[in-house]
Amino acid sequence: MTLCFLEDMSYFDHTRRQMRFVAHDGSQAVSFRIDLDAFFEEGYDGKHGETDYMTVFTSKLEVIHGAARNAYGHGRRSVYVLSRDDF
Repeated sequence: MTLCFLEDMSYFDHTRRQMRFVAHDGSQAVSFRIDLDAFFEEGYDGKHGETDYMTVFTSKLEVIHGAARNAYGHGRRSVYVLSRDDF
């Protein structure tokens, strides 16, 4: 099966300082986390807020989903943490 991404399942995890989103492969939920510096080109400097993270995340969804598909294709686990190396 292929991953189906749910747009309304993306959020900023304040505790881990990561973006999180969920995809489904059939009936299986797959959780993804992204380190902030993975999609901020200048790196994470701690000066941005949740709205900034969501804006950048949304603007790069195609690339983020591609990295998620690639990671999932190599292991089919239920939780992934994507880093700059995955992009």
